[in-house]
Amino acid sequence: MNTEKINWIHSHKPYTVSIADMAPTVVRRLARSLFVNVTPETSVQEVADEMANTRTDAAIVLSSKKVVGIFTVKDLVTRVIALRRCLKSTKMANVMSSPVSVIVQRKLPGEATPIVGRDYVSYLPIIDEGGGLVAVVSGLDLLRNRVKDLSHTNEVLTAYVSADGIGG
Repeated sequence: MNTEKINWIHSHKPYTVSIADMAPTVVRRLARSLFVNVTPETSVQEVADEMANTRTDAAIVLSSKKVVGIFTVKDLVTRVIALRRCLKSTKMANVMSSPVSVIVQRKLPGEATPIVGRDYVSYLPIIDEGGGLVAVVSGLDLLRNRVKDLSHTNEVLTAYVSADGIGG
């Protein structure tokens, strides 16, 4: 990683930005490290228990290591509880959301945000080039990243405009 620094002058105080901080963040870096993955044959009860144990709001449904569905707390309420389905006998294949929008891990967060908005999804599975699940990013994670980027841009522009001229 490049550790070279750029110094900005803001109100006669140095403002240091790492070159690495200026490099684009790939969507994989924003991902949650903890997520639940299950198979289409897994019961809703097992999935709900695992989601509760891991304090996650979504489970990714995999078949042959490929993402085939997603099951969220919203799905639990609208597709299982509201319809009075049996938690123990209902399988993911019958209540998961499918097909699932995904994004390749090397894409930029700016490429993921429109997918979340267009498809009305709260979670976006991140896949590798072969289609295997790598991680999951949430719409909230993407929003936080955008706010961070805009705050950083604002600081840099404020420092530039506030400088007394070239060299401070």
